[in-house]
Amino acid sequence: MTATPVNNSVRDLYHQLMLFARHTARFRSIGIPDLNSYFKAAEEAAQNGDAASTMFKLIDATSVRRTRRFIQQHYPDAELDGKPIDFPIPRLRTKQYELDAAFLDSSPRSATTSII
Repeated sequence: MTATPVNNSVRDLYHQLMLFARHTARFRSIGIPDLNSYFKAAEEAAQNGDAASTMFKLIDATSVRRTRRFIQQHYPDAELDGKPIDFPIPRLRTKQYELDAAFLDSSPRSATTSII
């Protein structure tokens, strides 16, 4: 789905999930017999400021919250397509450049950018 979801309502998440689930009974195995009814209850809870705890079961079942460090520590032998997962080591480097060409006046400007 997305790493940085911007939802205007609880119902936006419902529609995102339905893109993949294709049926409101898809989450029956985790104790949600009807996704539409589940979201109606969550919308009511959201009006009382408590949507998060109402939605926990679904969010926990559909979200992947694993950092590189977590995977390296807890799954050192993890594989993807039969190959060991190898996270590259970030190497910081500095790139300096002049911005004079980007501006019409002749006052010198420079910038430094760090690239990972």
